[in-house]
Amino acid sequence: MNVRFTLYDVFGYLLPGVVAMLAILLVVWSAYLPAVPLAFMALPKQVWLLLVVLAYFAGHFVQALGNAFSDLLERPEERVFGEAADADCKALVKQAHSLAHASVGVTNPAPMWMYRLCDATVLHFGTTDEREIFVYREGFYRGASVSFALLTIALLVRTVIGRTSLIWNGSQVLVPRSLLLLLVAISVAGCALMVLRFHRFSQYRVRHALVSFLVLQKKRTEVKNA
Repeated sequence: MNVRFTLYDVFGYLLPGVVAMLAILLVVWSAYLPAVPLAFMALPKQVWLLLVVLAYFAGHFVQALGNAFSDLLERPEERVFGEAADADCKALVKQAHSLAHASVGVTNPAPMWMYRLCDATVLHFGTTDEREIFVYREGFYRGASVSFALLTIALLVRTVIGRTSLIWNGSQVLVPRSLLLLLVAISVAGCALMVLRFHRFSQYRVRHALVSFLVLQKKRTEVKNA
């Protein structure tokens, strides 16, 4: 059996899942063991493997949440193929509509279906290296947005509940609440930046499909006329 572990598995599922697992552990620690200090301990390899598997599945849960919330926002297909596109983009979309009508006979398809037509053309007749980069980067930032939001909630819970302390060099060290609030602010900023990057790479993905579709159709026309 050939099992492939792709970049999307790492950036889209595993890394966001690690942050989500950290958020879950913080909530469990705050809810059930608020007075117990955090202690770092060596774990056997089997436990680390189990944690990696759990983080991978947590990443799928995070992506499901990300998909649910992203559906509530303006979709990148609407931004590129819809009325919200800028003048230059509308000119390219108009040309793509003409080519789509000539090749498959459709007239003014919805933005989502126009994107799928362009993307399918790239998959069948073009190279997919750049597309894969945009897809896994978009997935990483979508998952990171949700996982940092969960981490923010978990840090807020830890800030409110109990006194936070950890074992450092054999002695118990109290973590000031101001430091926890700083971590909350950093997590909020990280979440906001991840959302911005997610929107940017989602638009990169759709624009790449549009431009690649036009270039491929032109090349196919030149080959036919040669």
